Amino acid sequence: ASTTDVETSPTETAETITPIATETEESTAATTESAPTTGVETNPTEAVETTTVTVTETEESTAATTEGVSTTGEETTLTEAVEATTVTVTETEQSTAATNEDALTTDVETTPTESVETTTVTVTETEESTVASTEGASTTDVETTPTETAETTTAIVTETEVLTEASTEGGSATNAETTPTEAAETTTVTVIETEESTAATTESTPTTDVETTPTETAETTTTIVTETEELTAATTESAPTTDVETTPTEAVDTTTVTVTETEESTAATTEGALTAEVETTPSEASETTIAIVTETEESTAASTEGASTTDVATTPTETAETTTAIVTETEELTEATTEGGSTTDVETTPTETAETTTAIVTETEESTAATTESEPTTDVETTPTETAETTTVTVTETEESTAATTEGASTTDIETTLTETAETTIATVTETEESSVATTEGTSTADGETTHTEIAETTIATVTETEESTVSTTEGASTTDVETTPIATAETTNARVTETEESTAATTEGASIADVETNPTEAAETTTATATVTE
Repeated sequence: ASTTDVETSPTETAETITPIATETEESTAATTESAPTTGVETNPTEAVETTTVTVTETEESTAATTEGVSTTGEETTLTEAVEATTVTVTETEQSTAATNEDALTTDVETTPTESVETTTVTVTETEESTVASTEGASTTDVETTPTETAETTTAIVTETEVLTEASTEGGSATNAETTPTEAAETTTVTVIETEESTAATTESTPTTDVETTPTETAETTTTIVTETEELTAATTESAPTTDVETTPTEAVDTTTVTVTETEESTAATTEGALTAEVETTPSEASETTIAIVTETEESTAASTEGASTTDVATTPTETAETTTAIVTETEELTEATTEGGSTTDVETTPTETAETTTAIVTETEESTAATTESEPTTDVETTPTETAETTTVTVTETEESTAATTEGASTTDIETTLTETAETTIATVTETEESSVATTEGTSTADGETTHTEIAETTIATVTETEESTVSTTEGASTTDVETTPIATAETTNARVTETEESTAATTEGASIADVETNPTEAAETTTATATVTE
């Protein structure tokens, strides 16, 4: 397979005046042939009263090729993040315990110390470009270029803790607990841009000119902390994983936060299908002044060949007394083609959300349990904590454009254009819960229950527009010029929090899923609500 010209160019981070300490601690315990590792504990000391810190740029470019694949000309160039003046500490702690052949690893605990009274912090740009090709697949000209984040003045701490436990051949990993300390009294923070471009090809499929370009987020002045915690437990050959619990600490008394833009462009082709010119361009979110915290927690348990995963519970802590928050734009464009189908010129362009002044927290929790070959998955429960006493929030625009073709069907010129939602000042809560249970070949699914908690004492609410445009063609059908245009919802004054929880359980070949229950906690004392446009 040939992979040519993989180039990523994030902009330069020039003119940084005051950088600060970076603490990196790695504790690795590798045991072989029944060796026990007990009491591995790492405690970095307190980093109190830090005032100025610096930028951390992380760029990962991965090219994995198999069976005679050639990867040529991999170049990564970060673009400029000009005129950043003050930034802050980044603590990265990795504790990895790998056991082989019945090795036991017990009581792995990591506790980073408190980073109290941090006043100014900075931008974190993370760009991941992954190209995986198998059996002669060709991937050409994959280029990702995030635009400039100019004139950012103040930003805040980012704590990232990764705890990974991999066990092989009957290894047992017990009591893996991670507890990041409190990041209290944070006053100003900054923008985080995450861009993922993934191109996976199989069996000589060409993927051409996949380009993603997020627009400029200029003149952002204040933003807030982002805590990301990932805990992954992968077991192979009957290894048990018990008591996996993640608890991020409270982020109390946060006053100002900022925008988070997430763009995902995925092009998957199978058996000679061609996908050309897939381009996604979110419009500018300019003149945003204040925004709020985003907590993302992912707990994934994947088991293979009779592995048992028990008591996977995720509990994000309370985000109380939040006063102002900001817009979140999520755009997903998915193209799946099968057996020579052609999909051309799929373009989605959300309109500008200008002059937004106040917005609120967005909590997204995903709990996924996938079992294969008669594995049981028991007691999967997700419980987000209460988001009490929230006063002002903002609009959430979600646009999904899906084009699925089968057996030579042609889908041409699918364009979706959301109209402007200008001059929105305050918005309100939207709770969306999806519980899907798909079973195949004699699978038993018991006690699938979804229970939304009370949304009490809501006084003001507003319009909800839901538009779904689905085009599915089969056996040479042609669909041309499908265009959907929702009208403007101008001058909306009050809106509120958006909670999205997805619980998906997919079982195959006699797998049993019992007691799948999702209970989001109460969002009480909400006073104002707003419009939600879904296309």
